[in-house]
Amino acid sequence: MAFPPSGQQYYRIASGFTGNDGQQPSEPFLIPPEYGPQGISTPGTLTVQVPGSAGPKFDTNNPPALPANADFSLSWPSAGLAQITAGSTSNVWNAGSTARQTLKSNFDALYQGLQGLEDQGQLALGAAYLIAQRVAEAMPLGLSEILLYRFNFMPKSTSNPGGYVDLVPGMRLRVEAASGLFSSPGSAFNGYAGSGASYWEICRNRADQSLLFDAFTGVISSYAQSMTSGGAWGLVDLQSAGNMRYYRLFYPTAQFAAWPGYASCTEMCTLVGTQYLEDIALATSDYTGGSTVRSSGKGPIACTFFRGRTLIIPEMPIRVNADRVWVPVGTTARQLVESYTLPTFTSTNWQSQPVICYRVWSPADVGTGLTLQVQYMQDGSFPGSVDAWDMPLLKGDSVQFNFAV
Repeated sequence: MAFPPSGQQYYRIASGFTGNDGQQPSEPFLIPPEYGPQGISTPGTLTVQVPGSAGPKFDTNNPPALPANADFSLSWPSAGLAQITAGSTSNVWNAGSTARQTLKSNFDALYQGLQGLEDQGQLALGAAYLIAQRVAEAMPLGLSEILLYRFNFMPKSTSNPGGYVDLVPGMRLRVEAASGLFSSPGSAFNGYAGSGASYWEICRNRADQSLLFDAFTGVISSYAQSMTSGGAWGLVDLQSAGNMRYYRLFYPTAQFAAWPGYASCTEMCTLVGTQYLEDIALATSDYTGGSTVRSSGKGPIACTFFRGRTLIIPEMPIRVNADRVWVPVGTTARQLVESYTLPTFTSTNWQSQPVICYRVWSPADVGTGLTLQVQYMQDGSFPGSVDAWDMPLLKGDSVQFNFAV
């Protein structure tokens, strides 16, 4: 087995290994603990089990199956116990760039297949999201892939014209507003001025799995849909937008609107909401391709921009020495530590490091605690100016300092 199996009950950062395809990764990988609640440790086999996954229409004699998938399969070892398996020949254990791209496509197909089974009532309400997230948690991932699998976070790059990220429960939106000010024709005082910040915490409506931008208003509001092409501002606009299960936040592909501004989805932060994963993919293709986002696919597609040259930053809660701290999506362990001290992590002995990171490991969420240690976070351990402390943080991460801060 070329790819390093974990074999221990902790996360670890690994580099300098060879994938099953004979390729070496271009970045460090985060290797999760042993897979599965029974401590399945067969190298090259990833097994994720999620109990309580059966829906009201689950047929024990004819259990639901997924469409053909080259990397992932669904089985039912016992009633209600969903098991996702990726074998030793799957792309999970390959390190080449083409294999990693194929793996993400097959993971997306897995999620869509699970959502289809949930819509049919064969999976429990919310099981598709839960299973997909636990599979993402269990896979060895390059540092640049961690947020891609958890939040579909795609930074803007030469190969990707528009940056975007999915909104998920547990995030909050920091909404930095700027309003247009007009003094007189040609005045240097014409332009945008800050008008404060708002914070909207995202949660889920258990009844229909729709995302809410605020738990309170999500319960009491029942207004007409207002998420239209004319733009939106304020929580009332979004909370009245209808019951959408998926939202993706897009940043402009070129630049933000300049004064006096032309308000459109292409020049402002834009939010797309859908009922189906397939429609999110269609809307993303439209937006990043420079086309108007279609209004429907398998179901309705809602698309709106935020008026007033608004900047929207999704944030996640983590813990620093037991205190909850909100950090923007994309924040790395190094960037967090730099808020407190100089990042001089040079020891090869993780036990002597003054800073320790912990990450949620779901199979340990009963009995042994929620978080497990990330080991071998050594500074400068990988060429190309990337090392283990460039690991992006996830909601629920805990960072502990072994000295007074």
